[in-house]
Amino acid sequence: MSSSSQLALAYITRSPESAGRVLSSMPPEASAAFIEEIPVPHAAKLVAHLQPVTAARIFRLVDDKAAAAIFRDLDYVKSSAIVRQMDRATRSQFLSKLSKRTRLVLDKSLSFASGTVGAHMTTTIPTLSETDSVATALDTIRQSDRDPIDVVFVLNDAENLVGVVSSAVALRTPEAVKLTAILDSSCPQVSAYSKLEAIADPAHWHDFVYLPVVNRQRKVIGAISRKALKSERLADAPGANHGSQTMPASMFAALATTSAGLLNLVSTPVAGPGRRGERDGH
Repeated sequence: MSSSSQLALAYITRSPESAGRVLSSMPPEASAAFIEEIPVPHAAKLVAHLQPVTAARIFRLVDDKAAAAIFRDLDYVKSSAIVRQMDRATRSQFLSKLSKRTRLVLDKSLSFASGTVGAHMTTTIPTLSETDSVATALDTIRQSDRDPIDVVFVLNDAENLVGVVSSAVALRTPEAVKLTAILDSSCPQVSAYSKLEAIADPAHWHDFVYLPVVNRQRKVIGAISRKALKSERLADAPGANHGSQTMPASMFAALATTSAGLLNLVSTPVAGPGRRGERDGH
């Protein structure tokens, strides 16, 4: 990777939102080539700051292996919003590129209408029995590294929700204590079919970062975060200008307006680029 591309990576790390605007102004072919080339964490950070319709346009052109790797690093709200911008045939073909786990999460999300809680929930939620211990809860939270959630949902024998236990409460409690002794039963349950605006009232959230999502049988099928309420940005930014500059050249053009911006860019350490196979863990 050239030194200019390495500097572009530093710019993405320092200013991902500005870098996203630069990427949006480029032709989709150039954008796709760039995010295929850079390391997955940088690509995911950059894609997270694109409008979903712009990202969908780019991902139609991204190599299968790179697309699968990047989508594994995206949060479920952003990845769902992107695939919703694809027509049915393109979406089906694109989903076939992804890992089985990512595909299952997105299939669940896509079964709900856009703008509903179900379309923006995560399905990889930690659930435990009320007879489990605090030690088990802490282990479960620590293992939730793909979609980090600092809470476990506690179920009874009928698999109905009886309450939640946060990591903050668990850390203050002896590990041998049963969850039934410390669970919070006041956490509101929301329907997967509810509109997002229906749960935007601050009273719904109180002390909770995540709310449990239930189906018609009142079984827990996911969780919705506060962040998801602010993440539905489905329209492309107006006035996009698709120029002909490469990504590094565009980055330099954006930074060259101030000497301070360029100095900040150059002073940021950049990790080695790595090859495509290394990005996928092979």
